[in-house]
Amino acid sequence: MPQDAFHIRRLTAELNTFLVGGKINRISQVNKDELTFIIYTGKSTVKLILSTNASGARVCLSATEKEPAPVAPNFCMLLRKHLQGAEILAVRQYEFERIVEIDLHCTTDFSESDRTLRCELMGKYSNIILTENDIILGALKTSSLEDNTHRVLLAGAKYLYPAPQDKLSPFDGAGIRSRLEVFHSTHKEGLDGETLSVWLFDNVSGLALPTAREIIRRAEEKAGALSLLLSPILKLGGKCLFYLRIVPVDRLGRVGRSLRIFRLCQGVGGEDQRIAAPQKETQCDRRRQNRSDRCAPTDQALGALG
Repeated sequence: MPQDAFHIRRLTAELNTFLVGGKINRISQVNKDELTFIIYTGKSTVKLILSTNASGARVCLSATEKEPAPVAPNFCMLLRKHLQGAEILAVRQYEFERIVEIDLHCTTDFSESDRTLRCELMGKYSNIILTENDIILGALKTSSLEDNTHRVLLAGAKYLYPAPQDKLSPFDGAGIRSRLEVFHSTHKEGLDGETLSVWLFDNVSGLALPTAREIIRRAEEKAGALSLLLSPILKLGGKCLFYLRIVPVDRLGRVGRSLRIFRLCQGVGGEDQRIAAPQKETQCDRRRQNRSDRCAPTDQALGALG
């Protein structure tokens, strides 16, 4: 499953807890798309994989290390020059985008500086860029004004984030409600789960298509019929909410597949009432709630449909 913004939100929280304070011991480049960082965390040595592969762009930990390229490419040599021995200060997600930012404190015999390694996980446009004070020091995939009229990815240029897509934030309830009403009015007949999944993917930022399909599939199972997902818009004024629950990685034992979908709610008289049976609270749920002060919220509104 692709690492979309929902996965990245939880992933960065887990990696931040695990890697902060660690030091980079070694950097190698396996191929033109993948880098491996050997990091000593103070307790153990871990392998951090940064991949810009078009079909599997990801940031993750790995138990195995691939054989590096016989000759280190230029970008790998640049990273070794600037990041060898650097301390990891933070791992975070930029806003709600598919961008992982790793803040590093770099020390040499003559100077100290803070740098940021930005991993843009955007399919064929994925890239890894090293910056200092928002000035590009180097990039895995470079581009000039001749290649890209919006962004220059060359050493010395100011780093600019990718242009946002014409999609709504998952927290923009009013915007999602408006678009969904238009969509529903034109798809009253023949609406199926795949059509609704594609609509979510096309209109809500941060959602990969497999994630959208899983949301709709589970919602349909709990509602009993696909029509029940949209009927509140017309019958009850649209007081309907999607929620996405993200489960900590350690509960499933793997990074990047930590999805557990959600509650479908229906509001009547200004109050939210579940039309799907609530899940029984477990001891793990209670422990996760107790850790909420240092982790990202586990229940995030995907958008108000009403």
